[in-house]
Amino acid sequence: MKTNNTDFSRSTPKLLSLLTSEQTADYLNISTATLNKWRCEGRIKLPYKKVGRCVRYRLSDVEVYLEQHTMTSPNTTLISTGKHHDE
Repeated sequence: MKTNNTDFSRSTPKLLSLLTSEQTADYLNISTATLNKWRCEGRIKLPYKKVGRCVRYRLSDVEVYLEQHTMTSPNTTLISTGKHHDE
């Protein structure tokens, strides 16, 4: 009988970086229903993996999505350095 000597310790960091829909929704501070709706409607460009019937998101993809969608208010006051742009 052949035994399976697969070493899962090397893949553990990758597995831990996969989030469920619930975890992803919590991370984004939205409901799971909203996340699922956005995914099904294609409203957001957040990559996901299908593992059987389960949907998983890579933490790094979620963080990139947040970085790409970070906005500042147009009314944000910038701190003046006392220099003009043409100096």
